[in-house]
Amino acid sequence: MQISASYLAGLTGSLNQLTTKEQSLTNELSSGLAVNALSDDPVAVGENVTLSAQLQQDVSYQRASTSVSSVLQVQDSAVASVISQLTQAITVATQGTNGTQNASDTEATTTELTGIRAEILSVANTTFQGSYLFAGSKGQVEPFTLSASSVTTQPASVTYQGDSHVSYLQAPGGSEIPITTDGSKLFLNSAAGATNILGTLNQLISAFQNGNTTAATSLTTTLNGSVSFLSTQRANIDDSLSSIKTEQNSVTSQSTQLIVQQTALMGADTAQVATSLSTTENQQTGLEDAIAALEKQGSLFNLLAT
Repeated sequence: MQISASYLAGLTGSLNQLTTKEQSLTNELSSGLAVNALSDDPVAVGENVTLSAQLQQDVSYQRASTSVSSVLQVQDSAVASVISQLTQAITVATQGTNGTQNASDTEATTTELTGIRAEILSVANTTFQGSYLFAGSKGQVEPFTLSASSVTTQPASVTYQGDSHVSYLQAPGGSEIPITTDGSKLFLNSAAGATNILGTLNQLISAFQNGNTTAATSLTTTLNGSVSFLSTQRANIDDSLSSIKTEQNSVTSQSTQLIVQQTALMGADTAQVATSLSTTENQQTGLEDAIAALEKQGSLFNLLAT
């Protein structure tokens, strides 16, 4: 019996195809990906690039928003502290203008209000991660400086070295969330109709120093407006925090959907691949055995023919 060389070549070619298929299935099973190279599915690879870019944007936003949230939380705590200090100042000043204070009491009131001003000024110069929170874009410059007057009748003054720049966080949906606060607006209230918090405190301290209870009473009322103003500003900060949280939840949901799409696009059906691999391996083994037997049989016939 003569074994055709072309027949054996055909079997060998089939064996090579099975070997290639086995390797491909093995790679697919080990990687969990149905598409491991551009040649496997160019369209799927292109779509995956787009999905990966969207996922990267989501990751970048989550990182940025987490950092920004920390900054806003510190701002929120700072404003809450100032509100508490101003409330204490109002209480102290109210007691100081009730008509029962002697010179010693007035001096004590002045001293306490001076301490409160120092606390508020310290909060206004709060730093976080090496930057001043209320200096606008000039994070490396201490924003507020107190210049005490040597003249008793002249109130101390506070100067601002920052700027009015407000930064925004760009949300994936396109909205802009304010993440910084104009320090001059917050503590000096340069906006029309707003109360100059530090300026009012300076005048209140000066009024007590000069025994002017009438002016002190009026200035104490003004501080009540300052508390209301700061409460509104704090609400704005809280709104930013809430907006960021909402966007984070939305981005998390979107990322989950993108991953599902990627898995459906690129992922392998491991159960099906494992079955196909087992079938291919069995076919390969059977074909190898057949080729070996035919080659042996051909060699035997060739030997008998000599």
